[in-house]
Amino acid sequence: MSLLLLPIISIVLWVSYIIFVLCKFGIPTTISETYYLLSKKWDWIFAVWFFATSTPLCIYWFIIAPHGLKWFPIANWIAMVTIGLCGCYKSGPKDPESVKCISKGDDVQEEKQPVQPIRALIGYSKRLVAKFKPQNLFKYGWKRLVHYVNALGAIVLSTVYLWVTAKITVIASLLIYFCSILIGTRVQAVYNWKYSTNHSHNAWVFFAEIICFVQLFIFIIL
Repeated sequence: MSLLLLPIISIVLWVSYIIFVLCKFGIPTTISETYYLLSKKWDWIFAVWFFATSTPLCIYWFIIAPHGLKWFPIANWIAMVTIGLCGCYKSGPKDPESVKCISKGDDVQEEKQPVQPIRALIGYSKRLVAKFKPQNLFKYGWKRLVHYVNALGAIVLSTVYLWVTAKITVIASLLIYFCSILIGTRVQAVYNWKYSTNHSHNAWVFFAEIICFVQLFIFIIL
């Protein structure tokens, strides 16, 4: 039971932060965007949350992981902590006066026509690929590259581990990801207007990240 306290601590910290963000700001475009929603005085919480959430979980994960797969939790912990340390990954130091949440209806440029999920998903995927082009990765300095690479790495590592250790989850995970992303394309998200001019302003990435964390918690504990 004492060993199970480690993932339980992670879950409590993770849920607490997510609930705080949802209650204070609304649904963000991504978990990383929450750094830019927090005021300059409190944005350190972003890095502390990543460290405090990932450390007990990855310790537990390392203990229970098969011998040949123990590098997965180590690599995932490094990726998660690095994401937290590189929270300011867009265009430099934050202006304390720039934090503004755009809620549904506030921005006259928001889409007025019904969103077609499949078409929207294809468009968002193309923009995501464009972000990983060399000229875009280094657009705002090294933190952008480090943040994106580690964020992608954490999601891939977590999902691959689950597929390797519980093959029955492959189809279920793909379906859950797909459905959550489609739902997310229909949800307007909040964002920092100064640093998010290239965002789609939908919550599909946030939904996918939530699914990644939830399935990791569930299958590692079970």
